[in-house]
Amino acid sequence: MREGLQAVGEGAVVRTDAGAVTCRVPLAWHGGRVYELRVWTEREGWWSAAVGDDSGGRGTIIGRIGVPDHWRRLGSVSTTRTEYRGRPLQRCDDLRACSILYREPTADGGRVQPERHESRVGPGTCEGSRVEAVAGGVRHAIGGLS
Repeated sequence: MREGLQAVGEGAVVRTDAGAVTCRVPLAWHGGRVYELRVWTEREGWWSAAVGDDSGGRGTIIGRIGVPDHWRRLGSVSTTRTEYRGRPLQRCDDLRACSILYREPTADGGRVQPERHESRVGPGTCEGSRVEAVAGGVRHAIGGLS
């Protein structure tokens, strides 16, 4: 059995937040570009993830996770999450508006589609965040809405 999480790249860290293990990599995001998260298995027991944009190239590897051999495949639940990770805010109005459109996750070149989805806004300090279903996905909007 190979278990563990390996962050890859300069500045990458592995963290445990509220019981969930995450792999964080600094990335210069650019507004208006389409980004894609790609997950694949390189060898038995190890999965890798990379994020890339529509400007071409292979993208940035986020990390690798080792799982028990008997897991074999991805689970049936996928989560998209949008959070503010900057300096503490003095006022909610200081949180700049941000809107992110997540397409529905697929697998095997689009042959595997989600059966259902649910959306919710978690607890937070600032009101005004929202999640709305759109054709083919969901939009998260935070900030600039109070």
